[in-house]
Amino acid sequence: MDFVSLIKNACLEDLITKMTPAMLVKLRNPVRMLLIIENMGIRHSIQSYLSLKHAAQQAYNGIIASTWSNFPEAHNIDGCLSFKAVQSFLAANTGIDHVLHDMCPNSCVGFTGPFANLENCPLCQKSRWDEGRLRESNGCVKTRAKQFLTLLISPQLQAHYRDLKTA
Repeated sequence: MDFVSLIKNACLEDLITKMTPAMLVKLRNPVRMLLIIENMGIRHSIQSYLSLKHAAQQAYNGIIASTWSNFPEAHNIDGCLSFKAVQSFLAANTGIDHVLHDMCPNSCVGFTGPFANLENCPLCQKSRWDEGRLRESNGCVKTRAKQFLTLLISPQLQAHYRDLKTA
């Protein structure tokens, strides 16, 4: 019943959504111009990032490093972006950003909604914290054991309306 109540009373400013004030501003004031990127290095970074969306950050970094070493004279090669920089570029220029929520190390539940303040999974009782780091710090340092990433649908839909072909 707690989940139903939270859904009925949901709003953009809920702490559960974890949307930052900057994300709310972008959502309420979407960019309306078509994004045109002339820099080939940035385009290569974006295409690599999107192609590797389910791969590790290490794979992206390897491809960019390979590009720099194998094509040092390529036009705009210096425009290739780091993993974090390409994420920031895309979020800034498309309005599409992500939010992170803690989750059970066994992927049983997300620590959100009624589970937001729990220390242990209600199903398997595993701690939401990295138990090794917690033990090493005598219970002082709480590092998330696992998180899940959500790409919000609203900014994605708004981005489609920037181009007549995808609107």
